[in-house]
Amino acid sequence: MKVRSLILTFAAASLLAASHGLIAAQAPKAANTVAKPVAAKKPAPTSVMHGTITSLEDSQIVVSEKAKSGKSETRTFMLDRDTAKSGALAVGNEVTIHYRSDNSHLMATSLVGKASKSAAKTPAHKG
Repeated sequence: MKVRSLILTFAAASLLAASHGLIAAQAPKAANTVAKPVAAKKPAPTSVMHGTITSLEDSQIVVSEKAKSGKSETRTFMLDRDTAKSGALAVGNEVTIHYRSDNSHLMATSLVGKASKSAAKTPAHKG
């Protein structure tokens, strides 16, 4: 009888210890843990293109670039209020564009225009 009650006591104690371990494993962590800040989404990396402006509007610019094959390729870049613009931006002028791919669009982040060589060589008209 003593052996039987000793075995039952031991079994009850083992079950109690095991259930305490399960409860502790499921319990939420203590409040003293520090939450990690959510990292801000990094902007897409930018690329650079040099070419000649073929069309310029408030919301987009079209640039022509000579490919290695010798053929001329055109690309359209979207512009927004954050696009930095400097230099001589006009159709026929050279431009350097820093851009990123935004979904299916090429988004210009900065434009730096340079007067074309033919415009620079043209003497000023004196009247």
